[in-house]
Amino acid sequence: MADLICQLDSKESIIGRTYLELILNKTMKLEITDGRTLIGQFLCTDKDENIILGSCQEFSGEQIEGEQKTEEPRILGLAMVPGRHVKTMHIDMTEQVQGDMELMLHASKEEIIKSTE
Repeated sequence: MADLICQLDSKESIIGRTYLELILNKTMKLEITDGRTLIGQFLCTDKDENIILGSCQEFSGEQIEGEQKTEEPRILGLAMVPGRHVKTMHIDMTEQVQGDMELMLHASKEEIIKSTE
């Protein structure tokens, strides 16, 4: 039973790692708990789900009479966002990136199947 659990954990970690490799250096949009929106290049994450964005811009998210206020972004540069403050996360996915993701995830699944045989 313990071997089966280890194999499942290993499978999930391979798929998770493949996904992280695919979104590395892609444009990411984060909405955080205080209403701000951050847009930048996804550089890394850690076991605590903290996210580091490069070339990051901040938008305050203030609203005027139900409409989004148009404003100049605040340039942050390199930003670390604690995982506990992330409400939503979006990745800029072009058709090519989606195709690459499908290919890599399919290859990862085949690798997982071979490793469990």
